Order: sequence, then C-alpha cells, then structure tokens
Amino acid sequence: MNLQRVDRLSNYDSETLKLYCPVRDEVSLVKVFLDYHRHIGIKLFVFLDNGSIDGTLEYLLAQPDCIVYKTNDSYSKSNYAADWITELMSRHSLSQWAIYLDCDELLVYEGCEHITLSEFLESYRATQYDSFAGIMLDVYSAKPNGEIEISSYEDLLNEIFYVDSDYVMRRRPQKPWAKKRRLIEIIGGPRCRLHSSVDKDSNRSWFAYFIAGQVDRFIRFVPLSFMPLLSRLWPRPLFTQYKTPINYIKKGFRYTSSHDCINVNRAPYQLGILHLKFRKDLMQKIEPKFSYDNHFQQGLERFRLRGVLRRRKSLSLMYSNSVQYVGSQTLAEHLIIGKKPGEVWVETSDYFRTSSLSNRSCC
Repeated sequence: MNLQRVDRLSNYDSETLKLYCPVRDEVSLVKVFLDYHRHIGIKLFVFLDNGSIDGTLEYLLAQPDCIVYKTNDSYSKSNYAADWITELMSRHSLSQWAIYLDCDELLVYEGCEHITLSEFLESYRATQYDSFAGIMLDVYSAKPNGEIEISSYEDLLNEIFYVDSDYVMRRRPQKPWAKKRRLIEIIGGPRCRLHSSVDKDSNRSWFAYFIAGQVDRFIRFVPLSFMPLLSRLWPRPLFTQYKTPINYIKKGFRYTSSHDCINVNRAPYQLGILHLKFRKDLMQKIEPKFSYDNHFQQGLERFRLRGVLRRRKSLSLMYSNSVQYVGSQTLAEHLIIGKKPGEVWVETSDYFRTSSLSNRSCC
C-alpha cells in the first residue's frame, strides 16, 4: 500500500477529531465539503488524493487544516478506498473518534447548525457505543434530472433543494440456510423511485436478492459493450443507502467496505448524510469506461442509473413526498434522523418507516 504524505502541516493537535476523505478530480466540490464541515466544528481533515489532474491536490495542499496523502494505487483493488482509510485512521486516530465521508457527502445531525460535532459526540464518549450509522439522502432540485449546481458553501445555503421523506429501515431478509446475522437495509430515495417504489422494494424477499446476487459469478467476464444491456435485463439488487461514518478507532479496527466496518456497538441514533449525487456533472461522473474500470461489479449500478436517466419521459424527480431541505430540523421532523429511527440499529425494532407526507395524511 503506497500512501505518500505530501503536506507540510506540523502544528496541529493530534488529539482533535479528524475527518477522512478520498478524492479524485473534485476541486470544486472539495471547497463545499471543507467549508460545510468546518462550520460543524471539524478542525482537521485527512485527504487521500488518487491521481487528481484538475488541481484538487494543489488546492488541498494550500489549506491550513488538511493532512494530505497521495497514491496512484488502484481504487478498486483498495476495496474502493476502504483499505486506504483504515490504514490512515490507524496512523492518526487510534483511540479516538474519527469520521469517514466521500467528497459528495455532508454530515447532518440534529442542531448541527449551532452544535459542533465534538459537542454532539460528548454524550457518547463514556458509553459502550463505538459506531454511528447514517442514512444517505440523495438531494435534488426541481430542475430536469434534479440537477443541483453547488460550487461554494454560499451556493449550498442559497440553492433550493429537496430530499425524499419516505424511507423504510428494515432487517434485511436472509437465505434460510445462511448464518443468521442482523443486517439492516434502507429503502427509498429518488434512485429507488427511478427503478421501482418504496412499497415494492420493501416487499422483496431473500429469493429476489439471491437471484440478483448471481451476477457476481460472471460479471467480470462481461465486456464493456454488453454492460448497458446487462444493466437493463438483470434483476436489480438494492443499492446501499447507509454508511457508518463515525467510529471509535481501536487497534485492529478496519472498514469492510466504504459503507461498513467491524465495529458493531451502534449508537441509538441515526445520522443523516446529504448525498450530492445529482450534480450537473453526474453523467460525466458515471461515464461508462471509468465506471467499468473502477467501480464495484464493473460499475453495474452506474450503468443502470445512466440508462434510466436517458430513457425516462418525465425529467422531474419531484413527487408527493419531496420536502424542501432547510436544515437538520427538516430531517428530524420527518423522523429521518434522530433516536427514533436509530432504534433499528440497536435491535429495539426490525422495521421503521419515516414520517412521510403520505403517511401523515393516512393518520
């Protein structure tokens, strides 16, 4: 693993809470990412640049609060950056809380507009909990294909954008012969609606997952030219809509993927992660050759998204359960973040549905 530190930062508090992030060609987005998380009290960032050519690395090296590494190693062979982040956390955050987010993700918790993340974590420092789960919320606008244009923190404050308010958190169905594990999945969001619906996907059984998973047996042999057809014909699994962005780093800690880790003592609180997926450059980001060479299952999910965006007749992502995001209280009011949805992660409940507008009208 070739991770080379390239910054000259030396005067910093090694005990401070750190946010880790892998980047590649995100010079405009990284400015938003930094400013947003500085506003919630993050004082030190650890970035790993994987071959940027757009000025991202140079921008990060000019920042007074960024430890910067670079590598030209394979993103896919690093378990999609999870192995890199595990190594860096072992160097800089042992016996501390640490945060891991991608550059298009913004962390949200109740009151984050006026409570720092360190203050939020204070009540969990002397507990048995070592991990927080978070729901990934694709944000979108009323423009065609939900395009959002955010290149500065001011854009983030001024842009009108929306999130879905109808989500299901449930215990994932397992094959009858599999070793019983309590796996939680989250269902909902605009990408779910592009392919199906919350109700339909919530009724899928273990057999549907079993069939969809068989693609792993042969997908590495599928040529790039066949991927659009495969993405349209092969049964669709549910994409992962949660992450464990905050963890207490002990010796031997590791991320098993970019979404999960070996820590199992989840805090009874669900965080929110605003996912800036539907940016104006989305189609460029999910370009077929890059997706095929660098992403999970040869980028199969990215081919699905690219195909459905091109085929759909209605360009709007708006629907009856779209709610305008005006701050963390938007998510708390709809029970998307907080202690109530957090019960699913601590075995208090195997099923929870957020307080969507349609659910409210039925009450």
